Amino acid sequence: MNIRNTSIVLAITYFCGQLIALLLTSTIKFKPVVGQSGNLFIGFIIALTLLVLLIKFKLINIWRAWYTLAVLLSITLTFSIILAPFYAFLIAILFTVTKMLHKTTISHNLTELFIYPGLAIFFTPHFNVLNISLLLVIIAVYDMFSVWRSKHMIMLAKAQEKADMYTGYYLPMNKGHIFLGGGDIAFPMLFTSVMFHAYGWTALIIPFFTTAAVYSLFKLKQKYFPAMLVLSLACLLTLPFFLV
Repeated sequence: MNIRNTSIVLAITYFCGQLIALLLTSTIKFKPVVGQSGNLFIGFIIALTLLVLLIKFKLINIWRAWYTLAVLLSITLTFSIILAPFYAFLIAILFTVTKMLHKTTISHNLTELFIYPGLAIFFTPHFNVLNISLLLVIIAVYDMFSVWRSKHMIMLAKAQEKADMYTGYYLPMNKGHIFLGGGDIAFPMLFTSVMFHAYGWTALIIPFFTTAAVYSLFKLKQKYFPAMLVLSLACLLTLPFFLV
């Protein structure tokens, strides 16, 4: 499969994931959790630091166990919106075991479709329009720094490739593969969910903007690029639609 066809498939996968998350979070009435967004960002930095340290010291088994647990919990939360918790947990076990023990392109990406909606469901009550917009700016700056200066995001990407444990959408092609990281999926998804609960179905426009951004990323033909720079811009460009 060439880069053009693969990019189209990955963009469609990305759009489907964003749409699934929006449809699920739209069914929930969230009670806002005030004053926690800053703590969540600090928690994200701590978690990322721990992940870098695990990889740096080659503690791959601990990383794999941590990742497996995160996948299980996220998928359970996703399916608990439409199923009783017990059945949601059983489905999550099935997806997680398949993902970890029977790795194919289809099983990997199918599982990824149901991981990130769980994160959006969990984090949406902690954000409003202002602080989610600020978070996107901060994440974009951080992504640029981590790819172009410190390069630890490149180290993480290479470690995932070596361990065959990708967090995000992944598709093989003739010469190598294309890959979109979990944060590049989750942060726009969270933005869409927060905007939906503030403005309703106008938020449906956001996945179209971010999907176009994802497709444009692969036209750059750069192996490593701070995707959140483009995705944050795509999200923020939708803000005028909510002011009409």
